[in-house]
Amino acid sequence: MESYNQSNNLMIESTNVTTNQTDLYLPILTSIIVSTLMFITVVGNLIALMIIYRSRALHEPSGILLANLALADLVIGLCVMPSSLLYCLSFSSVDSSASSPSYFLPTYFCQAIGYLTSLSFSMVYYTIAYITFDRSIAIFKPFTYSTLVTSRLVIILLLLSWMVLSLFSAIPLLPLAVYSLGHYEYVDYYALCWLDLSNYHQNSTYVLITFFSLLAILLFVVINYIFLLLRARKTYHQIMDSTLTRRRHHRLQKSTKTVTMVIGAFLIFSIPSVYISLASTLQRQYVVDRLTFRLLSIWSMYINVAINPFIFGLSHHAFKDGYFRLIADIYNGYYCHSCKLIRRRHKNRIVPAVIPNNKYSKQSFTMETTATT
Repeated sequence: MESYNQSNNLMIESTNVTTNQTDLYLPILTSIIVSTLMFITVVGNLIALMIIYRSRALHEPSGILLANLALADLVIGLCVMPSSLLYCLSFSSVDSSASSPSYFLPTYFCQAIGYLTSLSFSMVYYTIAYITFDRSIAIFKPFTYSTLVTSRLVIILLLLSWMVLSLFSAIPLLPLAVYSLGHYEYVDYYALCWLDLSNYHQNSTYVLITFFSLLAILLFVVINYIFLLLRARKTYHQIMDSTLTRRRHHRLQKSTKTVTMVIGAFLIFSIPSVYISLASTLQRQYVVDRLTFRLLSIWSMYINVAINPFIFGLSHHAFKDGYFRLIADIYNGYYCHSCKLIRRRHKNRIVPAVIPNNKYSKQSFTMETTATT
C-alpha cells in the first residue's frame, strides 16, 4: 500500500513538473508565433499595396478589391496582432486565470482594440464577398463585365462599406450592454479585447447579428465559389472561339485564378472560426479549451491574412512581375536617398578627355556624361 502511495505521489509530482514546464514555454512559443505572423502580415501587405499602386494592370475593379483586402489585413497586422502579442506576454500561461488587464493597460486602449478588431475582420469578410460577386459577374457576364463593374463603382461601394462597418463596430462602445448590444473587454479565451461570448446577457444580440451575418457571407461565398469552378471552364471555351476577345479573357482568367486561391484559403481558415464562435455563443459557454479556441478562432485568421500576399504573388502574373521589379528597384537603390545621390553623381561625373597637343592647343578637360542603362 505504501509503495502504491509513493508511486502515486511521484506521478502527481511529475505531472506538476510537466504542467509548470508547459506554463513556462507555452507563452514564449505563442509570442514567437504571433510576432512572426505579425511581421509577415505587415511587410507582405505593404508590399502588395505598393505593387498594386505601381502596376497599371492592377488598376481595375479586381485589383482595387485586392488592395482593400490587403488594407484590412494590414490594419489587423498593425493594430490587432500587436495587442494580442502584448497580452500573450503579459500573462503567465494560456490556462491561467489571470486578472483583468486593466491593472497595466487602460480601459480605452482595450475598447479601441475591440473596435478595430470588429472593423478589420468584418471588412475582410465583406471584401471577400465583393470579390466573389465580382468574379461571378466576370465569369457569367464576360462581354458586359466592363460596363457593369467599373473602378469608380467599386471605390464608392468600398467607402460606403467602411462607413457602415465603422458605425456598426462602434455600437459596443456605447452604454448599451443592458440591451445585449455588447461591451468590449479583455477575453482570456481570445487573449484579446473583444466580446465575451460566455456573457450571453451582455453581448448576445450583437454577437448573434455579427456571426449570423458572417455565416450568411460564408454561405454566399461557398455557393458562388462552386458555381465559379463549374462555369469557368465552360466560359473559357466559349470565349476562346472568338479571337477578338482572347486578350481580354486572358486578363480575366489570371485575376479569376488569383481570386479563386484567395477565396479557397479564406474558406479553409474562416469556417472553423465562425463555427466554433457561433457554437460557443449559442451554448453560452466555450465549447473547447483556451488553446484550441485561440488556434481555431484567432490564429487561423492571422495565418490567413499573413499568406494572402504570397497567394497574390504566386498566382497573378502582374503581381509576380511587380515583386521582381520592386526587388530590382531596391537592389538598384531607387528607394535609398544616399543611393540616389551616388547614382546621380555617377551619371554626371567629370571624365577627363585628352585633346592631342599641337602648337595651337593644350591638354584640357571637358565635361562628359557617362551612358547609363
